[in-house]
Amino acid sequence: MSSSARLLASLTAFADKDAILFGSRTLTFGELDRLSRRYAAGLASLGVRPGDRIAVFAQSSPELVAALLGHYRLGAIHVPINTHYRAEEAGHILRDSGASALLFTPGPETERVLSEIGPLPRLKDVIALGGAASAPGGQSFESLLADEPLPSDAPLPADGDAALLIYTSGTTGKSKGVELSFGALVANIKEVTRSWGFTAADRLALALPLFHVHGLCLGIHGGLLHGFTVLLSEKFEAARIVASFEKSEAGGATAFMGVPTMYVRLLEHLEAHPAGAAALRRARLFTS
Repeated sequence: MSSSARLLASLTAFADKDAILFGSRTLTFGELDRLSRRYAAGLASLGVRPGDRIAVFAQSSPELVAALLGHYRLGAIHVPINTHYRAEEAGHILRDSGASALLFTPGPETERVLSEIGPLPRLKDVIALGGAASAPGGQSFESLLADEPLPSDAPLPADGDAALLIYTSGTTGKSKGVELSFGALVANIKEVTRSWGFTAADRLALALPLFHVHGLCLGIHGGLLHGFTVLLSEKFEAARIVASFEKSEAGGATAFMGVPTMYVRLLEHLEAHPAGAAALRRARLFTS
């Protein structure tokens, strides 16, 4: 089985199981599968082809996960952009990657940044994720879901094909794109998540943004490879993470993945609300 097929296998193997919990919303693996195939068909109708770069300047959401899988189904390369970037940094990635399409979350700040970037001759399609597109010629994510879904047996990318184009932080100059093939992506994630003992029984509390390689690769892709449920948050809130562990026997989290600043804020929260420690003690794993 190819690496791209391995990433998508849980969509059918665990079709009725919860894949993404996001606030009051839930998407099963099967629903994620159908949504990604409908989106992929919509992209294909726009002329998106294997090897095309799709830049993603969007907040975390279930639809963003579906979009990632839709890109994979078409063999398009997913190019995440830090949503905190300003016009100079975001514009550099859009130009350097050669992105022909942009998926973004509408909002005053995001749209201001995009308006300041200026002309992007290679950019043909602008897609708004969760709202109406304001850019000329733009369209909404929902408008791409009208077509018949891409067949589930459509050809998938080979192991050597690029899956992601991840840009470095640019601390020593302009950020540089690092290409990750499907083969390398799956091999690395399987080894790390296996060493952490992840199984389909886990439920990961994930508040890392999905432009973050840790959250995107180990969190989302880890869930796909092992078939575990991701309790996804748009942003980190210590109280929400604690609450996610409070009902471990009734669908609560079993693991948390975060960066050091998140752990500092969790400790600060526990100082003010010590009762929360009982909930966190139910966790199987904390990792960074």
